[in-house]
Amino acid sequence: MHRGRRTIGATRLLAAVRIAWGIMLVVAPRRLIAHSRRHSSQRVPVNVLRMLGLRHLLQAVTTLAVPATAVVEIGAGTDALHAMTALGLAATSRSWRRAALADSAAAGVFGVAGWLLRPRADQFSDRNPNERSAMTKRRVAVVTGGTAGVGRAVVRELADHGWDVGVLARGQAGLDGAVADVQERGGKCLGVATDVAVLDQVRSAADRIEDELGPIELWVNVAFSGSLRFFWGTDDAVFRRITEVTYLGMVNGTRVALEYMRPRNEGVIVQTGSALAYRGIPLQSAYCGAKHALIGFTESIITELKHEKSAVRLCMVQLPAVNTVQFDWNDSQFDEHPMPVPPIFQPEVPARAVRYLADHPRRNLWVGASTAGTVIANRLAPNLLDWYLGKTGVKSQTTHKEGPRYGSNVFQAKDDKQDRGAHGMFDEQAHSSDPWSAVSMRRTPIAAGFAGSVVGAAVLAITVARRTR
Repeated sequence: MHRGRRTIGATRLLAAVRIAWGIMLVVAPRRLIAHSRRHSSQRVPVNVLRMLGLRHLLQAVTTLAVPATAVVEIGAGTDALHAMTALGLAATSRSWRRAALADSAAAGVFGVAGWLLRPRADQFSDRNPNERSAMTKRRVAVVTGGTAGVGRAVVRELADHGWDVGVLARGQAGLDGAVADVQERGGKCLGVATDVAVLDQVRSAADRIEDELGPIELWVNVAFSGSLRFFWGTDDAVFRRITEVTYLGMVNGTRVALEYMRPRNEGVIVQTGSALAYRGIPLQSAYCGAKHALIGFTESIITELKHEKSAVRLCMVQLPAVNTVQFDWNDSQFDEHPMPVPPIFQPEVPARAVRYLADHPRRNLWVGASTAGTVIANRLAPNLLDWYLGKTGVKSQTTHKEGPRYGSNVFQAKDDKQDRGAHGMFDEQAHSSDPWSAVSMRRTPIAAGFAGSVVGAAVLAITVARRTR
């Protein structure tokens, strides 16, 4: 906690220095011009410098008011755009070169310093749980499939950010582990043994969570099961069970969540989808079919909520390949160990996206550039992808690397006796960060900063061009 306070203090000090620089640009731009321009007899539009000074002041005030990691990171990105814009001006205008280089250097220093001094989430991990609870009222979330993989990472992420969590899953050891995770983070957790394919069980679990934790504000549907088999080699009972859990389980969760949220006219539901909801691949026909169906179902409910002008928000997050225990207990026809198709991401990456949607609901959010590439490529060249996946898609889903094999979890939970946690066996290959979703989650301020830089550069260039005629 003390390290976190020092970091915020340094961030605020940097903001104070930025205020001083901004005030100088606004109040005394001619002084800077007099010291930096080459031809003192040439008039220079001071209004441009004043505009840049106002940008620095606005950014500094925002940082002082909200010294959060995202705010500082966005500010650093804006500084980088500002610095590059000024460098471009220096390269194209001899008379403005020195002034532009000075402004570029200042923006660059602010950007680098801001990035290095940005507050980190882990700097507050040692905060006393009671102190955290006293600071803000904890909200209540439900996570289906919250005992392993992405669901388990979502449970931890939410608990780290002030949520109490109800976990619905089948395995008792996994439920106990999830409850312990939340309690270690200062929150309350209720684990309820539930088969999400059975609507009555989901309703009963939600009733208990409402009674023991409080009103449900967030419902995250994660639970699924999978198989790695050719369609014609998949038993009908297995195919139906995967569909019931992966598709109807989310339908049941959505139905029960809406039964609580619609009368209150508030709440967020997040459906964890997949890149495979847009592009089917070999060996996963049941899973791909269920994820495709989920998109159509979710879009239909979104329109119905809009029809009645409901404030309840329904969101989707589309996932890439993730390093989870799914591949240790997949139903499979192969002797080789199942594996996600690279690039692989750690489950904490989509968990952060889910938590973001809880506070910033959006219709759809893609995690991973690979997800974006898959969706876009399938729209542009589906036949080419048919050929490519037919050639490579089977082999890329297995590995000769040795790893745990717990047996199929389609009909029976494999974390009933032992907690399996969030991560699978591919930690060495998995990425713990994702620039694509990091930018996507900050798209509005980044776009605003970029647009502001472009407009500023255009105004600067036009003004210089007029003055040098």
